[in-house]
Amino acid sequence: MMRVPRGRTPYVLRHTPYAMRSLILCVLVLSALAASQAPALTLPQALEQALAQNPELANQRATLANARADLAAKQADPSTLVVPQAKNSAALEEARTAQKQLEVLQSVLSAYAALYEAQENVKVLEAQLTLDARNLEVAKAKLEAKNGTALEVAK
Repeated sequence: MMRVPRGRTPYVLRHTPYAMRSLILCVLVLSALAASQAPALTLPQALEQALAQNPELANQRATLANARADLAAKQADPSTLVVPQAKNSAALEEARTAQKQLEVLQSVLSAYAALYEAQENVKVLEAQLTLDARNLEVAKAKLEAKNGTALEVAK
């Protein structure tokens, strides 16, 4: 992303004609709208789907199941002396599984918040586009009424 010093307008915005900026803005808005035509997914649905389909979480759940099976096998064998170690291993895998679930949930929440922010930005850009179109109409009307200049329309 391009960094702009505070108080300075980016070069592209300073040297791009008003109509071109409006066209670029229109293309961005339309592409965002086209991308948003996918079926809506609520936050609870997204969280549920992520927890069910995340491969890392599935691997961690399999590891937890193996640790629990190992613990059950060692508890069933009276000659085994390493039951406390197996209990600790199972507890560790439960903690890792909980951690992985939290990571997945955090990732989904972050992505969902970013999507919401992008959708709100599209609304702002649409309003800016409407305002720009209105300003263009006003500038053209001023030019026709001999109360404005061609430079105002070109902006």
